[in-house]
Parts: sequence; C-alpha cells; structure tokens
Amino acid sequence: MPGHGILAHSIVKVLCRLTEPCPNFYSFSIVGKFVQERESLFVKIRVFLVLCAIGLAPVALSYGVVPAVSLDVLFGITVDSTNLANIMRAIMGLYFGMIVIWLWGAFSIPMAGPALVSCAVFMLGLAAGRTLSFVLDGMPHWLLVLYAVIEVVLGAIAIVLYRTHISTDASGARL
Repeated sequence: MPGHGILAHSIVKVLCRLTEPCPNFYSFSIVGKFVQERESLFVKIRVFLVLCAIGLAPVALSYGVVPAVSLDVLFGITVDSTNLANIMRAIMGLYFGMIVIWLWGAFSIPMAGPALVSCAVFMLGLAAGRTLSFVLDGMPHWLLVLYAVIEVVLGAIAIVLYRTHISTDASGARL
C-alpha cells in the first residue's frame, strides 16, 4: 500500500509529541535494529580505543620524558648515553603516534577499522617481542611480564572487535 510508511511515521511523530522522550522511528524497524547494533558496536570500539590510548600514554611518557630517571626507578636501567636516550624518546614518539591513530579511530567511523588493526599489530607485536626475550634472556621485571599479558589480552580484543566490525560492514552499509 503506497504511503503506508509515511502514515506510520506520521503516527509515531504524533505519539512522540504526547510522550517524552520521543523514540527514534527507526527503532521500530529491522533497519533500526541494525543501525542500533552498529551504533552499539562503535561505542564499544570507541571505549576500547580510548582506554588503550589512555593506558599507553603514561608508558610512553615514562620511556621518553626523562628516561634516565624513570627507567632507573622502574627497572634499574641506567641511561648513560645520548644514543640510549634518543632510542627511548623515539619509542615514546612511536607510542604517541599509535595513540593518535587510536583516538582518530575512536572518533571517526571510517578510521575505526584501521585503528583496531594498528592496535592489534602493535599490542601483539610487543607481546611477541617480550615472549622472545623471556625465552632468550630469562624473566624480566614483573611489570614487563604484566605488560606482556596486557598486550596479549588487548591485542586479542582488538582482533575480536575488528572481526565484528568487518562482519557488520559486510551485512550493511559502511560503519
């Protein structure tokens, strides 16, 4: 019946004026359910990426702002050369670069997928390097072991969110 959708929409608008708050018209349709699921997924992605960024910031700062002090206090590492200080500050820059990508993905729907991929690669790459060090060099400071565990968990979550994001994209319009 032509105009049926317009009539239903008009009825919903009239009812909305009588009852506050007004529900979204799309919440009454299959399309609306899909839109709500996509929005819910993006909220999860946003929260995850922001938490990763917030968690990485103090690590980046501890590695690069005053590495001679922070690395000595945290791990008993003496930074006594310009070369080592330069390497640590470069690592800080890399970490802040990742933070920028993650925040970009958290607040830009088209960047959500690339941000999740970069998070997974970053976290799992760090965890793989630490695991290799555990095997070749022995067990390090407990905090570095904790970092490895956190990196595996966050990398796995990033992969799960990315796969969900891709499957949502495949079933409808771009997220």
